[in-house]
Amino acid sequence: LDYPGLRLVWQSARSGAPIFAVDDFLSRSECDRALAKCAGAWVASAPGANPPASTIRTSQNVVLAKSETPAIQARIAELVGRPRACFAPLKIVRYERGQQFSPHLDTAGLSEEARALEWHAPPRRALANLNVELTVFVYLNSAREGGETAFYDDFPDGAETVRLAPRRGMAVVFFVTPQREIERCGWCHGGA
Repeated sequence: LDYPGLRLVWQSARSGAPIFAVDDFLSRSECDRALAKCAGAWVASAPGANPPASTIRTSQNVVLAKSETPAIQARIAELVGRPRACFAPLKIVRYERGQQFSPHLDTAGLSEEARALEWHAPPRRALANLNVELTVFVYLNSAREGGETAFYDDFPDGAETVRLAPRRGMAVVFFVTPQREIERCGWCHGGA
């Protein structure tokens, strides 16, 4: 990746998968506008897999249509060097005090059976169900306490490797399947 201000935060000794960050990827006003689009539209986040939502994902989210965020989508495309057509719609996620998203690997559009494998199958079988190359998220606000995203380098039972604190406008990029390889897992992550 090559983008102004891009910095390497951490690189896995096991898989080689990097975690990058870009400070001020979105401006304060862009963050505020994104949050304003969510007013009155928050819904409980789906857990995506077993165990129950109450133990996996307790946040709320709003999914924004691609037509609502063309400038942000274009900037993300430039950041990761991938066409916008490959992106899922932007999802704005809100965590309030005490809410969490337990450690997980990002997947998209899997059947219920395939999602269940993520949590219950031996790692190799679970890795075969990954369909996300990389993830980009942007913190829309800062927090004095809490709100960190923790990364784990050894799915599914690895110890925490690195933790990032939320800073308004900071983009974080990490690879779920490094270099399009399904045999090796990239970063498992969770937040509170």
